Amino acid sequence: MSRGVVLLAAIALTACHRQPLSSAPPEPSPREVEVRKFINSYFESWSTKDLKTYGACFHSRARVWFTDQGPMEKAPFLESQRQAHVTSAYPLKEVPLSTEVTIKGDLAHVNVYWELDRGNGRVRGYDFFTLVFAEGRWQIIALVFNQES
Repeated sequence: MSRGVVLLAAIALTACHRQPLSSAPPEPSPREVEVRKFINSYFESWSTKDLKTYGACFHSRARVWFTDQGPMEKAPFLESQRQAHVTSAYPLKEVPLSTEVTIKGDLAHVNVYWELDRGNGRVRGYDFFTLVFAEGRWQIIALVFNQES
């Protein structure tokens, strides 16, 4: 056997015994953990009708957009959410199905694919959040809702 064949065999054996590359995602940064916890609290407080905690998720100058209605300021938006719970014949529960987080300094962009259980049916859609870290905590400065058809 030539040296070249032996060398190729040795390289092939070495390659076969290498540890596979890890397919696990990297550990999230502490700020990403904070943002994900914030987003989960946002959905949980809405679903449990804790609108005081839910309202505290929003910056005082926040704007909320429904893709089919345009912008709303914080106070009328929160009232619309209170009315949604009051007028629903069934308990409303919204849960995040997937969450993507991008953080740059004191700003975060979060895209959430969610599902809303209305008791008599379910709908899905996306929330596109812009968060700002202000006054020592994450707050929603802008939110766009987009429900799937």
